[in-house]
Amino acid sequence: IEPVFALVYEKKVTAGSFFYVDSVFEERLRDLGLYNDEMLKKISENYGSIQGIEEIPKELHNIFVTSMDIHWLDHLVAQAVLQRCITDSISKTINMPNDISVDDIQQAYIIAHEMGCKGVTVYRDGSKTKQVLNVLSAKKELMRRAEPSDFAMEWLNEIISKKEWIKRYIKMGEAKIVEVQPPVVESEEVTPSVNHEEKKLIVPSDAIERCPTCGGEHLVYEAGCMVCKDCGWSECIIS
Repeated sequence: IEPVFALVYEKKVTAGSFFYVDSVFEERLRDLGLYNDEMLKKISENYGSIQGIEEIPKELHNIFVTSMDIHWLDHLVAQAVLQRCITDSISKTINMPNDISVDDIQQAYIIAHEMGCKGVTVYRDGSKTKQVLNVLSAKKELMRRAEPSDFAMEWLNEIISKKEWIKRYIKMGEAKIVEVQPPVVESEEVTPSVNHEEKKLIVPSDAIERCPTCGGEHLVYEAGCMVCKDCGWSECIIS
């Protein structure tokens, strides 16, 4: 259930850096007479994707998609569909672009839970200074934000329609009009009022004013004993 990371990518190992091409994709490029260094470089500089490259036939754009071409919601749906048929917990990488927000990641975890996933792994591209797999020229201007499929949105909207509370956290689909905010608990029994009045420390009238060991004045009354914050002296351990 893991899509191809990149059709052309750079792999960094101890011995150095190497460029790899997906074997099936390479075969198709050769059949079309498009396999050459110039094309491979162009793909690698397009975040390892062929999306938006006019020289490559349109029909291949829907077949050869990479993990970053797929919206994170569709990643979740792919996992959730298979999880329905498997008793044990399964997981896959939910790839997210570098500029993903904290709210998006929160949504992903909530949606994964509601879809029945028993485990989920989120990875934000570039979140580590060094990655085993890298694509050339991961420029911000070349990065495209993938859109969720209609199928994924239908599934999400079905979940939202059944559980009103989830609208507080989801900013996609029908829930876009709902402002994301934390739930409000109105029951005083569940959330009792808290007294914010500053508590005053009552110190015995016969308490000493200076530490007998270091002469410091930073004395506090803790657990029934006078303690010096400068040297650690405590009246409770005086022999």
